[in-house]
Amino acid sequence: MTDTAASCPSDLDNEEPDQPSSAATPTPQHLAPPRMAGAGGGVADKLGNKYELAWAIRHALFCIQDERRSLTLEEIDPELADGSEFTYVNEHGDTSVTQVKRQNNITDHWTIAALRGRGVLAAAARHVAAGREFHFSSMTPSGALRVMAERSRQSADAQRFVKHQLTQKLGETFDELTAANVFGSSERAWQTLRGMWIEVEVEEQLVMTNAMLAEVSLEGATGDLMAVAIGAVLLDNLRTRVTRRELLDALDRYGITPRGAVARRTSHEQVMATTQSWRGTVERELLALPIERQEAADLVDLMTTTRLALVVGAGGGGKSSVLYQAARDLEAQGAEVLAFRLDRRGAFGSTMELGTQLGLSTSPVAALRQAADGRDAFLIIDQLDAVSLASGRLSERYDVIADLIQEATAVDGVRVILACRLFDVENDHRIRKLDARNDVERLTVEPLPEEASANAVSAMGLDPDLLTATQRTLLRSPLNLVLLETIADQPGALNFTSRGSLFEAFWQRKEQTSEERRPGTLFNDVLARIANTASDNQTLSVPVEILGPGDSSSTRGFSPPNRSSRSKMTGSPSFTRLFSTSRSPASGCHDSSRWSNSCAPRSKNCSDARRCGRSSSFSESEIPIGSGQRSSRYLAAQMFASTLRRRWSPSS
Repeated sequence: MTDTAASCPSDLDNEEPDQPSSAATPTPQHLAPPRMAGAGGGVADKLGNKYELAWAIRHALFCIQDERRSLTLEEIDPELADGSEFTYVNEHGDTSVTQVKRQNNITDHWTIAALRGRGVLAAAARHVAAGREFHFSSMTPSGALRVMAERSRQSADAQRFVKHQLTQKLGETFDELTAANVFGSSERAWQTLRGMWIEVEVEEQLVMTNAMLAEVSLEGATGDLMAVAIGAVLLDNLRTRVTRRELLDALDRYGITPRGAVARRTSHEQVMATTQSWRGTVERELLALPIERQEAADLVDLMTTTRLALVVGAGGGGKSSVLYQAARDLEAQGAEVLAFRLDRRGAFGSTMELGTQLGLSTSPVAALRQAADGRDAFLIIDQLDAVSLASGRLSERYDVIADLIQEATAVDGVRVILACRLFDVENDHRIRKLDARNDVERLTVEPLPEEASANAVSAMGLDPDLLTATQRTLLRSPLNLVLLETIADQPGALNFTSRGSLFEAFWQRKEQTSEERRPGTLFNDVLARIANTASDNQTLSVPVEILGPGDSSSTRGFSPPNRSSRSKMTGSPSFTRLFSTSRSPASGCHDSSRWSNSCAPRSKNCSDARRCGRSSSFSESEIPIGSGQRSSRYLAAQMFASTLRRRWSPSS
């Protein structure tokens, strides 16, 4: 029952348990939930009715997805109607009732005393005793009650629940529930909690998710208008049990029909193209002989028991590779996979705008569910750190990703996998809160086993027995292995002593290759200009017009910068993200008019914290640049070399 009707809390609803109501004090005015001026009486009722209808629309959309489900808004049966706004029956025949309270206007959370005073707890006890699930839906959180309800279902009996599941604060709140004027005993309190589901969702998010769900199953209008039409149908059928058939018959009068096979096929093609584009960016980072990661198999197994997973690891540790291998295995099992990386995105203000950027016709979740057509569906979001407060370029877009996660949890069969650097999990309170959610499982990507690293070195034609202890440690990072592979055929390939000197050797190899292919190309000067412009503008791309006709050869009025000129650009250690050419998510085609890279952050002492700590490599992974090597901006440009050679070669 709960996998369809219950709304999973968003990362904004990972609240701490409430204090006991006996100790509750009025919330300071600046912390209280916003109230509409004069929102008493009729206005408050209308706001409450609007919120209540939005929840009813959500369940009507569940019914449209499966003909075995049914919904009755305003029950005629007095026993079912008591303390309930609507009754929902799922595909297994389980009955649930839902009571909706838009918000608590007294404090910013529901206390036990407030819920008792509103009759919520008494209604819950009656319905659970009768064998029904009781759902309480509100914009105001009731943290302690939600936590206890979840934990009660994990306990075999009341004694174990009290002994093992209750903290001191939760125990104090549970004591209130056992009082004679509430549930009356520990056993009855535990039994009632097991049948309670607490759903917290702000109205705006509720409405947006309804629109997304409408687009998954229906066509004929925009998602928000189709949701409004469903609400009109429900109001026309108060006290009447409706199923998929009745709802579709009524919606047909508005020109709204079930989504057809052509639309599903289009969504499938779009999802495949987006995922293939992401796959291409990962493949460019892989070794010639990729290393199979145990974490990928662990992730596939983990997703059989959870709907939300967070893949965490150090920069350059192979998180994207783990996702790549897991996606491959999930697709082999017949699942639909939509994967993309956030560090390639421009600004987006909604899940619909994000979908458009990805080449989809609608929100990523809606497109994925349409494409799956009943099969298991997995949404893979790579590079979550791109929206991190600690080091992200799009930190203000995190709320959109939170909305996307909320949409996914509201849809049957959709599971979410996110990947993020450990640094950002620990230093962005929003991602840290997401990681702490009860419904999120973390999987940590560890450094490569030494045997796997040694085998990779051997595959490059190098002798792993010659590696020093420091080199062995460095090469447990997949990123460092990729750097080594680039210079493996050069004399002294194993002469590096640090990550910085390894990158230095890589840089020199790129510079040498550029000179061989196009003698006189202003490798350093041109790439530094591109990186500086992208950094100054805080954008993913810069116009090609910043390059002049003399930028491809020293014979056109320029001379290559010498080492002394480069040394003036060195600075304190920092991190840089480096990109290759911009690509269309849908088609994978190169955009020949723009060059892409992210902001190249300043040193850790920079006053602009958003531009610091950004770690990455030539292949869109991450690498810290050692002290005394080159400035972060200067190094940020190096991967444009191959793009510039193509752009300015004689053949073009």
